[in-house]
Amino acid sequence: MNQIFLSGEYITEHFFECDQATYHHLFSVHRTRVGEILAIVTEKWRFTVKIKKNEKTKIFYELIEKVAVKEKLPVYTLFQSLPKQDKMGTIIDYAVQLGITDIFPIVTNRTVVKWDDKKALKNLERWQAKAESAANQAKQDKIPRINKVLSLKDCLTQLDLSGFDELIVFWEEVATNRHLFDQIKNKNVRKIGFLIGPEGGLDKSEIEMLEKMNFKVLSLGDSVLRVEIAATVALSQLKLLYT
Repeated sequence: MNQIFLSGEYITEHFFECDQATYHHLFSVHRTRVGEILAIVTEKWRFTVKIKKNEKTKIFYELIEKVAVKEKLPVYTLFQSLPKQDKMGTIIDYAVQLGITDIFPIVTNRTVVKWDDKKALKNLERWQAKAESAANQAKQDKIPRINKVLSLKDCLTQLDLSGFDELIVFWEEVATNRHLFDQIKNKNVRKIGFLIGPEGGLDKSEIEMLEKMNFKVLSLGDSVLRVEIAATVALSQLKLLYT
């Protein structure tokens, strides 16, 4: 069953309207046909419908089920230092499939990538599209938000960190016995933020700054992971602990 996200203003009791890009993706890329079942997710509702006919971008349907979208707790925020090449797209894809809520791309001292504002905006649009595609594929109820690229310092000072119940930075240089499952005691949380460094890792001054902002410095284990899978491993462990 395919899924699309749609603003609630574009769906009625008997039909919905979508833009040309969504229509192309639904009927040309995924080859959805009349008679097939489709999930439509709006800000408040998840619809399960059977497609009856389509007139250009107006699609008529038979309603099968309508249920309210409920927030899944805890919610997870990833602070991801920008990796080289197009690894950010891979990180977003996997993190979204695991249920990430927000992603903050950040520039740290050892970040290699150098972008101007124009390039950053172009990549941000591409990453947001990647997040929507992954959320549809994984049948998520929300499209995660990919925030604008900021330096580590600007991100942490501009963001209200008081709303987080847990803040964690995973650092390969910390003792391996400082593991998530041994160090986290409070499991009654609603919002968790975690940070992953770049290929070269975070430096000591950044760790000291994060500790001052109440980040716990923890290990992901005795292996040094590639940057493109570190967030996936971290989020998997967090969900195992908090689910």
